[in-house]
Amino acid sequence: MEHFARKTGRDVTDLVIVSDASKMGIHTMKRILEIIAELTLKFERIWILGNRFPENLKNILVEEVKNLNIDRVKLLGFISDNEEISFTFAVQYLIKNELSSIAVVLPIWLKKN
Repeated sequence: MEHFARKTGRDVTDLVIVSDASKMGIHTMKRILEIIAELTLKFERIWILGNRFPENLKNILVEEVKNLNIDRVKLLGFISDNEEISFTFAVQYLIKNELSSIAVVLPIWLKKN
């Protein structure tokens, strides 16, 4: 969220916000959208991507995005719980849709080897 306050992504057309199924994930997604509105950042499209959502909780994110009632905010879909599939899905989608200018907010996991 610090990057938004600094307005470092001024020329970005698309923003992907990744949320997990936790209450904090949903809350953070909404807070990012609030900050974007407060700072009047002008993304053309804002995509919400569910990460590691159990099948029985996917409808929660669908409803949350729908209830936002913001035309430029759309549900992109869900990433599988499988790490290899998750990475491949994200890369293939971005390449396929040729999103030339995109900011991606992704959680970072550090693994101890």
